Amino acid sequence: MIDNNNIKEDEDIIIEKDHAKLVIDKVSIPFLDGAVIDYKTSLIRNAFQVAANEKAELSCSCGTSFSPKK
Repeated sequence: MIDNNNIKEDEDIIIEKDHAKLVIDKVSIPFLDGAVIDYKTSLIRNAFQVAANEKAELSCSCGTSFSPKK
């Protein structure tokens, strides 16, 4: 159990850094396999970002979303 609103499934992966937790669900795991996920701290936000993903065709400049290769 992560908190009162989110329940971890057995297949989910949890990544923790600086007291922040990233839960990757079983559907997303294949799309992120081999990706570099970094935790960035800035004045306006602290967030996990996909820094590099060999399975992405396009990605947004903020590093939070991407389009998988076909």
